Amino acid sequence: MPYIIELLALAAGGRDALTEKPIAMIPISPLSPLDYGFDPAEALIDVVEAGLPLGVEPCPMMGSTAPMTIAGIAVQHNAEILAGVIASQLIRAGAPVTMSSRATFMDMRSGVGLWAMPEMGLAGAVMNQLAKLYNIPCAPGGFCGASKIADAQSGYEHLYNALMEALVGSDIIGSAGSLDNALTSCYAMLVIDNELSSVIQRTIKGVEVSEEKLAVKVIAEVIGTQSNFLEQKHTRKHLRAGELWLPPLGDRQTYEKWADKGEKIEDKAREIAKALILAHPGLRISSEINAQFGLVLERARKTEIGS
Repeated sequence: MPYIIELLALAAGGRDALTEKPIAMIPISPLSPLDYGFDPAEALIDVVEAGLPLGVEPCPMMGSTAPMTIAGIAVQHNAEILAGVIASQLIRAGAPVTMSSRATFMDMRSGVGLWAMPEMGLAGAVMNQLAKLYNIPCAPGGFCGASKIADAQSGYEHLYNALMEALVGSDIIGSAGSLDNALTSCYAMLVIDNELSSVIQRTIKGVEVSEEKLAVKVIAEVIGTQSNFLEQKHTRKHLRAGELWLPPLGDRQTYEKWADKGEKIEDKAREIAKALILAHPGLRISSEINAQFGLVLERARKTEIGS
């Protein structure tokens, strides 16, 4: 952890600059059930003393390191999170912290720790309501699922888990671009999650109710003149104002137009990801800072690994 903080300080322009405008939030996970252990506790202290935002991120597993009920895992998870939050404030009052809820469960047939639906989304929603009770920002890992590739399964898993957590007022929803229970990162899935995030943001925006939006006069005008809504200025106005959500990735053309290419959404996402990577300028750092990065990494290898 000290080396990570040193690298972040170099990238930010110094320790003072890093503290003034942190460029990272670092999550720390206790050892469920109800134990922080030496290493996580030391890491928590390092993060708080460096002035970086701390994510308290328990990841208990139903049936293995937590009770086999959603209510039971919520109780244990809440205790583990509050221990970290309180510790951070004892070290430095006012230290920025988030409740980064993760509730997984064990597949009893294989022993795999699942980040799948519906339990991941349901448990996350329960836990995040507790965060709202304490008025502490919550940052669950909602864009996740058990699927191994960017496909239909990963799409509906990510949408369900993230939407459940968004509907209860989560502040940050993480794990975007992950596959295989957050063990794998995938650029194509990151593109798909970008679209899911867009529709989730539209959903939680809700429906505005006003005299203009109720459109009673417009309905009366159409009925009274035997006209249609395509002719109405009201239709053009609200269409241009974004009343209809437009998918940045998904296809809404006729079947005939789609059939010209017959492109699957995961293939389209993969091509978009490739184009974005090729067009990205990369991290712009000076050769001097890059050299300092190398020195820190070399020192870390010698000290921690002995190579």
